[in-house]
Amino acid sequence: MTVKMTILLAEDDRMSAEATRELLESQGWSTEWASDGWKAWTLYQRRKPDLVLLDLDMPKVDGLTLIRQLRETDKRTPIVLYSGKAGTAEEVKALEAGASDVVGKGAEPEVLIARLKAAYKRCHAEGEEPHVYRLSARTTYNSASRRLRTGEEETVLKGKEGTLLHTLCARRGEAVPQEALLKGLWGESVLSKKHALQNIICGLRKKLETDEGIALIFRDGSYIIEAK
Repeated sequence: MTVKMTILLAEDDRMSAEATRELLESQGWSTEWASDGWKAWTLYQRRKPDLVLLDLDMPKVDGLTLIRQLRETDKRTPIVLYSGKAGTAEEVKALEAGASDVVGKGAEPEVLIARLKAAYKRCHAEGEEPHVYRLSARTTYNSASRRLRTGEEETVLKGKEGTLLHTLCARRGEAVPQEALLKGLWGESVLSKKHALQNIICGLRKKLETDEGIALIFRDGSYIIEAK
């Protein structure tokens, strides 16, 4: 089934914006481009889009502030961070502010399109909030309330455990380097926190192990959530 949607693209680099807009419109999607965060906020208020795709580093109103502004009045519309400069620490801040997903500008065009379709479907087609991630037929994670539900069992994740799962959910299917997670959770990549990270991972695995359809894997120095 063809996904039809309107997208608000907030990107200050004209060449990057034109290339992205061409890609989006090749899918039959209607796209409005804003060259700064203030213009993006103005366009959003004029006509609410089906999805917002934005860069982090923008003039007038930066991406992080824009995400917070949008989420003050709109809890539902998917917001996807699309940035080539954001590190994991910045990505975590964006996710905690209300971003639905994170895609690096180095990703293949097919990956970006697939992730936008998934974000749209999760919110509009499935009727779920953009902060609810469906990891399998039995398991969901609500990053806003930090509630992990597997079947009839529900657990509230606290602190860095919830932040870590949110980061892995937003980049599900991707290998997230251990060093990037250390920096995202503690603000720096230090070996002294490696054991603490492993303890959090062990805790998450125990909570997920009742669902045989999910695996939290460590491979080649990175963590990834996979569907079996």
